[in-house]
Order: sequence, then C-alpha cells, then structure tokens
Amino acid sequence: SWLTTSEFPIKSMSSRVVVPTLPSADWMTLFLWPGLEPSNSAHPLGLGVIQPVLTYGFSCAPNPNNLNIDKTKTWWISAQYVNTGSTTLSGCYGGDQMSVNPGESLLMVMTHRSGSNFWDQVVTNESTGKSVAFSFDMQGQEQTWAMWVLEPP
Repeated sequence: SWLTTSEFPIKSMSSRVVVPTLPSADWMTLFLWPGLEPSNSAHPLGLGVIQPVLTYGFSCAPNPNNLNIDKTKTWWISAQYVNTGSTTLSGCYGGDQMSVNPGESLLMVMTHRSGSNFWDQVVTNESTGKSVAFSFDMQGQEQTWAMWVLEPP
C-alpha cells in the first residue's frame, strides 16, 4: 500500500493500471484501488473512501447494470464510495460494473466537480474504449489523503 497526505484539499487524482493475470485460486477476493479520503472523521460522513476498485471475486459494490459474469473467474471494476465507519452514511455506493481482461490498461480518474459537493469518477478501459462512471455528493467533505492499496482477503 501507498499513502500520501496533503495539508490542502486534493481536487483530483488519476491513475493507470494494467489488469493483472488471474489469481491461481478462484476462491479468493482481491481488491486493487487508488483512493481519496479525509484525514479525520470529524465531518458527518466519517472516513469513507472515494475509490474505483479493480476486483477479483465478490464485494459489497452495487451492480446497477446487472453485470452477469462469474466473479470468481474474472476481474471487474466499478467506481465506488465505501464507508464502513460512519454513523450517518454507512455502506457501499457505486456505479455500473465493467468486466476487464488481463493485460488491458485502465485509466481511473477522480475529480472534485468545481462549484459543487460532488466527486466524479470515470474508469476508462483504454484497450476497448468502454467506461463506467459514478458521482457522489461528499457534502463538502475535503479529501486530504491519497492512497494506492492492494487489499487481500
């Protein structure tokens, strides 16, 4: 994992990743993601993470487009906001899911929408041109931590 902090609010973050080969065990769940979160939980939203998540296996992510794949046999990605520690807004929120293949290049962009409380995420598969997006109202919460995480089971 990698973490950096800023004394000033972060307004955008972009990352590229090449989808790795499939894990040798189909029973596991892996998460690979860049993310942004606040440095403290004083805001009513708490310590949730803005994160496009590359996933192998199952997760709490919603599936609004009803992507019908065997998640134990492929990588897939969706843009998400995950907050498991807030008393006012707890849960997993996200946009459409997209199946991706090993070797494909993904561009993941998280941007604060100027003049609003919304953060926009767009994930583009640069190999196929397909993309998924998700916007979330962060209610004015500033993001001051940027991270890259490989989250094993």
